[in-house]
Amino acid sequence: MQSLFSSRITKLDDALSNQIAAGEVVERPSAALKELVENSLDAGATTLRVSIREGGVKLLEVVDDGHGIHPEDLRLALDRHATSKIRETKDLFAIHTWGFRGEALASIGAVSRLKLSSRHKDFPVGREIVCEATQLKDAKEITRTVGTTIEVSELFFNTPARRKFLKSQASETSACAQTLHRLALASPEVSFEFWIDGKKSFHFPAVKKTEERVAQVFREAFNLEIGVEELIPFSKNKPDASVHGFLLPTKYFIPSSRGIFLFVNKRSVKDKVLQQAVMTAAKEVLFGSAYPQLALYLETSPESVDVNVHPTKSEVRFRNSSQIFGLIRSTVEEALAKTRPAMPEDISFPSPSTPMAAPSFSFEAPTHFHQKADIEQEVLSPPALARGPQFLGTLKNTYLVCQDDEGLLLVDQHAAHERVSYEKLRKQRLARTESAQLLIPIIVEVPERSADLLEAELGKLSDLGLELDRSGPTQISVRAIPPLLLRGDGTPRISFSKLVKELAATMEHENAPDIVADEVKKVMLDGLASESCHGSVRAGKSLSPMEAHHLLAQMDQTDFAGHCPHGRPTTLRLDWRDIEKMFKRIV
Repeated sequence: MQSLFSSRITKLDDALSNQIAAGEVVERPSAALKELVENSLDAGATTLRVSIREGGVKLLEVVDDGHGIHPEDLRLALDRHATSKIRETKDLFAIHTWGFRGEALASIGAVSRLKLSSRHKDFPVGREIVCEATQLKDAKEITRTVGTTIEVSELFFNTPARRKFLKSQASETSACAQTLHRLALASPEVSFEFWIDGKKSFHFPAVKKTEERVAQVFREAFNLEIGVEELIPFSKNKPDASVHGFLLPTKYFIPSSRGIFLFVNKRSVKDKVLQQAVMTAAKEVLFGSAYPQLALYLETSPESVDVNVHPTKSEVRFRNSSQIFGLIRSTVEEALAKTRPAMPEDISFPSPSTPMAAPSFSFEAPTHFHQKADIEQEVLSPPALARGPQFLGTLKNTYLVCQDDEGLLLVDQHAAHERVSYEKLRKQRLARTESAQLLIPIIVEVPERSADLLEAELGKLSDLGLELDRSGPTQISVRAIPPLLLRGDGTPRISFSKLVKELAATMEHENAPDIVADEVKKVMLDGLASESCHGSVRAGKSLSPMEAHHLLAQMDQTDFAGHCPHGRPTTLRLDWRDIEKMFKRIV
């Protein structure tokens, strides 16, 4: 290999510089498409027609009805770092537009054959210019309507190595569609039309309300038969930021985060802080593997968010990331808590209408990891219910059978008791700080910068019972841990060395302090879920009628009683109409 210092420093020519820039800005066809559509939106377009062929490699075409490009600026638009959106350094710290660097068209033109035609609103005719691998041809006058059309053909024709890294045609097509979905969610007032290989894929007419666009996109993107009236709105305002959005009902929750769409000042982002805030809220309320589908819009002053972090502008950095994280988490958590029914169809299991002797079977939360409820039974008659479902009996000593005017209800006794126990434990144990001192501290080595950042958060972690201290430039000592993270025999449930390293890495990469405390809280909640599972009545254990009714009554007073802490349903309904259909009584 040639020595790095064997030759003189020279300035790269413009063509090579643009190709290098294209490697960052134009990673794949969908990235180029995003840049082109954002330029159209900045130009005030109200109608967009996008066409692609062969995954966007053969052709990317964007047609808009924006105000157009001044004829004298057509050639300049294809120069690197030429833009109409910023004028001086301070403008970089208050970005109000989609694009601003002036890199996109020059970068795309460096790795494709590009044709740009536009007619400015103040001129009777348009102009057209062609760029092939940075080589510009003379512009010519053309007749066309006001607006701009950009045709990008043979993407990466002169950088074949880049083409080898592209995915399949189907994958690239899907990526282009997903890019348009996000841009459409950000701009409901704009009409989007998408054509794939000569066939119309979707059309989102312009709408006045954001929720209408949300319903449009989820119908097209995920083939969901969802109406605007089904969307669940949420919002919260703070002095420095506000958040609003729309949550899909629980029946549309999925086992992945692909249905979470996040926007900052209308810009679609894949920000880790925001994503983690939503995931933390979901974990707190939902447990298991279910994740909500939602569109969330954060509005904050342009000065408080940096969108110049990554060439694709999909990552942002907040000046007050901790407050933003807390705002998003609390808003989503409250939305999930309010909208999830405690029981299917708002089922209510009331307490007995007349006083009766307390049953010998206690459903109080266990006080020890391995404490089991006392199942010694006495024969008692079930009390008459004043209202609500009527308890009928049990199936396989596992499922409680009830009936009401709507149909039959089956309640999983273990899952139900698990949720009852979990909610009691959560309110009792997380409300007070407890620590179990370690005889021998655990010493963990972390990078010095990570130790500096983590040291500032030790007070918050101590409030959760996790006592750490800085014992050296690159050392964090674990001196006490929450009892919730101990097994019944006193041994740790998790590797605290690994936990501290993960917390340090989180601080290093995210710089969002609340995430650290939430990560510890999430681990503690997992411990609570495990404890409530071990202390709950098991499937196959016979319950007396009075004990069964006592459990049902407690479910009525428990948050999120429709699911156990691990996400399994506690209750299923079978409507009378469905039963009658099974017996062919009705059609």
